Amino acid sequence: MALAVHAWPGPLPAWEDGLLVISTASPSGDSRDAARARIRAAACAALAGLLGIDAAQVAVDSQPGSAPRVLIGGAPSPIG
Repeated sequence: MALAVHAWPGPLPAWEDGLLVISTASPSGDSRDAARARIRAAACAALAGLLGIDAAQVAVDSQPGSAPRVLIGGAPSPIG
């Protein structure tokens, strides 16, 4: 299965077989923390647009040793 990668920010992408693939550009010399923050903000904005909710309602929570998880309105979501 080939997935289309959507540059972000850009037009709102569509789910493909239950998946959403976006990319962001990182300036040369960007730190890992800055890149991580940028992709998480992009993922939250894209998910909010697809779900029809305010971007402030979507967050990514991560704890050392655990996979990041999506929160909607502060509650865990099955999206991940």
